[in-house]
Amino acid sequence: MARPAFSLAVGRVNTIGPITLAAMGPLVAFAAHTAKVRMPETGKIIGMTLNVGVKGGTHVDSSVDVLDDGVSLLAAVFDVDALTAGTPVDKEGTALAGGAASVAKDSVLSIVLAEAGGTAPTYSDATLQIDYVSLGD
Repeated sequence: MARPAFSLAVGRVNTIGPITLAAMGPLVAFAAHTAKVRMPETGKIIGMTLNVGVKGGTHVDSSVDVLDDGVSLLAAVFDVDALTAGTPVDKEGTALAGGAASVAKDSVLSIVLAEAGGTAPTYSDATLQIDYVSLGD
């Protein structure tokens, strides 16, 4: 999702930086897994977009969460079993938790995939984009 320039202070336009993670290739099992990415600068998370290009099997309780120091940055996790393959799901505003307001430089964000139930749940061509506004260092 394209987000416009964002101003946090009078006379100053803050830049928006994306952090993008992608898993491309053949269908793979959707299983519990954690990926980590370091926040490049202090920033306010203004939105996240998840897109799963292809889903296979049945997903009963598949989710993606984004954590900072063990605390979710989302008001509710991305519900993979409810999403339509190939249709991006955006979370911004009230869909973000309070911790998204300020994430420190060098914080390690954990992207957590969780799965419970289902029959051979698989996925492919998944992207997660985290958009933030620089708060300066």
